Amino acid sequence: MEIFIIVLLVLTGFILITLELLVIPGIAVAGVGGVVFMTAGIVYAYHALGATGGHVTLAGTLIGLLTTVFFAFRAKTWNRAMLHTDVDSHVDEIGLDEVQVGDEGKTVSRLAPLGKVKINGKMYEGKSISGYIDPGHRIEVVQLHKTNVTVKLINN
Repeated sequence: MEIFIIVLLVLTGFILITLELLVIPGIAVAGVGGVVFMTAGIVYAYHALGATGGHVTLAGTLIGLLTTVFFAFRAKTWNRAMLHTDVDSHVDEIGLDEVQVGDEGKTVSRLAPLGKVKINGKMYEGKSISGYIDPGHRIEVVQLHKTNVTVKLINN
């Protein structure tokens, strides 16, 4: 019965440490729990089985722990868990021939203070210098940036 309890404690420790390494890294609760369970198993082995049984349990636990850590930190292990996606999007830059300071347009979405505007028939990211502007209002370009335009509300 003592051997069953020792094996159960040590295996619970292995499972918790493996979960810490592969599933829930950074929380440390599972890792600390795993170390506590392994230590309890080793101490119980020394108490119940004597020095020889304790040494065998300690050696087996250390070998198993090193093996677990080795397999956890191999590249193949992490490749299976990784998301394999490439981000190929880009931000469109505004050309100087498309929009000029003083051009007029309309808001497509609410500028709070960022939103979509339509100028010269094209959609752009717009930034309001005069607070919130609701959709459908006339605006004027006051400044150009690489990826957006700064606009102000035109009072009718």
